[in-house]
Amino acid sequence: MQPLSSTLPAIEITARAARRLAGGYLWVFSNEIVPREDLPQTASWCRFARNGNTVAVGYFNRHSLIAGRALAYGEKSDIQQLMIARLHQAFARRRPFAAVDPMSRGRAGEALWASPRRPSIASWSSSRR
Repeated sequence: MQPLSSTLPAIEITARAARRLAGGYLWVFSNEIVPREDLPQTASWCRFARNGNTVAVGYFNRHSLIAGRALAYGEKSDIQQLMIARLHQAFARRRPFAAVDPMSRGRAGEALWASPRRPSIASWSSSRR
């Protein structure tokens, strides 16, 4: 079976960017992209390649100074499974904090209002006086 990442558009990068990605760096700057006419016009999934070899898989936006972000290194056979695994890892890292204080994330953002245990607006506004 051919790896799914090989069907993604290849973004050719400089030797410096390839070395940095190979060393674990996550970002590809716009000056590290080899200019070509056929670069994707919109943000998209891609593979970062050097001399035809895939260095990393990630996403690319030609309109940003940080033009790319590597999500995995080398060829990946199933990007959807990669993303599902990464989300599971992220939730697992947050689980210990939620066990101590389930509203810890909600206090700092809009998640408070999406929570089933949200306070009523009346009780919240009266406590703010």
